[in-house]
Amino acid sequence: TNCYALKRNLFNDVIRSFVMENLADYNYLLPANLLPSVNA
Repeated sequence: TNCYALKRNLFNDVIRSFVMENLADYNYLLPANLLPSVNA
């Protein structure tokens, strides 16, 4: 493979591991936990 594909795959693995490790900390961002919008 070329260097670009290797770099992209490494980056994706790093981002995936970060998201999976920190997923519990960001439950407040789930749509069910957000305040409903008000149409004024």
